[in-house]
Amino acid sequence: MTDIDEKIRQALSEEDRKALDRMGDSNDPFGLALLAFKGNQRSSAILIWIFGFVIFGLLLYCGYRYFAVDDLKQSLTWGIGVVLCGLSMVIVKVIAWQMMQTQVLIREVKRLELRLLADRGSAND
Repeated sequence: MTDIDEKIRQALSEEDRKALDRMGDSNDPFGLALLAFKGNQRSSAILIWIFGFVIFGLLLYCGYRYFAVDDLKQSLTWGIGVVLCGLSMVIVKVIAWQMMQTQVLIREVKRLELRLLADRGSAND
């Protein structure tokens, strides 16, 4: 941590320090996924992840059935199911990634607000 970061933390009120600590510094994919479960999009994130796991299970089942059948018509039907489940998985992943990026953007805006407050507070001194 640099000197300017320490000065900013000292200038912040106790409530602002708690908010800054709660936001964390995690930028790895697992930390971002967990960050999506905090805040006002929590229920949406839970539904998206549940839907993703259900679609993944359906994808595995369709894939198994695709290779297990001998009839060409049934094989084509299960193959279409595999393709549709795969496309659904892509859509779910894109939505989940956008939710994670939204949380990162909100976190950075809050940090900027806190820094501006700290700069305004140190300018008044």
